[in-house]
Amino acid sequence: IIRSVLEALYIVAHFLSPFIPVTAQAMFVALNTPPKAIHSLSSELNLVTGTIVAKRFSFQKYPIPGQEEAKKPVPKVSAKKKKNPNQNKNAPDQPVFTKLDLRVGEITKVWKHPLSETLWCEEIDVGEDAPIQVCSGLQKVYTLEQMQGTRCIVVFNLKASKLGGVLSSGMVLCAKSEDGSTVEFVTPPKDAKNGERIFIEGAEGEAVSSAQVKKRKVWEEVSAKLRTNAELQATYDDSPLLTSAGPCTVKSAKDSPIS
Repeated sequence: IIRSVLEALYIVAHFLSPFIPVTAQAMFVALNTPPKAIHSLSSELNLVTGTIVAKRFSFQKYPIPGQEEAKKPVPKVSAKKKKNPNQNKNAPDQPVFTKLDLRVGEITKVWKHPLSETLWCEEIDVGEDAPIQVCSGLQKVYTLEQMQGTRCIVVFNLKASKLGGVLSSGMVLCAKSEDGSTVEFVTPPKDAKNGERIFIEGAEGEAVSSAQVKKRKVWEEVSAKLRTNAELQATYDDSPLLTSAGPCTVKSAKDSPIS
């Protein structure tokens, strides 16, 4: 029975990945088994006998904003309300791409995840006072030496979460061929500066908070239209992802989805 439950969780994680990528990756970590192409999944046996899996997997409980305050008596307030200066910061018709904060980054430190054979842990310079920490499922694709110093594109305003007990505060963008045989970093031009925000032509707007990205499923909506083109450029809905120094590119993965 336990084997059947674990197999079911492994298969379900593949189909949940486009909608809850962080949680799905945590499921793969807990099962100590990397994801595979959907068409390669077996209906019965995917997990290798003898694989050590996590003893427990707990979904992080997030407090509901205002829950405690709602229990308190509501004081009387004057009819005149103070205007919130950020109320109209993000217009209703704001292009969804601009709600994400995609930044040029550079991996400055890499080490193996203590509990996973699929995850690298990285510190990435994204132009802030201190680097951010990110966990990426790239151990089977890149060596530690190849990861070190790599320039990349980081999704900066994702809600931080723990993968196998290690905090991850973002994700790096990679293109993956349809058959899963090729995985490549989306990289900025060499003259683009760390921390520079990625943009597309004709779209403007301030990035929203990580809480709004999660609540409004911004990443899920944007990632559905991210892919490379025949010129090896990373695009959103056929518009190249740009920096002040030019478009972001991949080495060889043409016409491939980006996630």
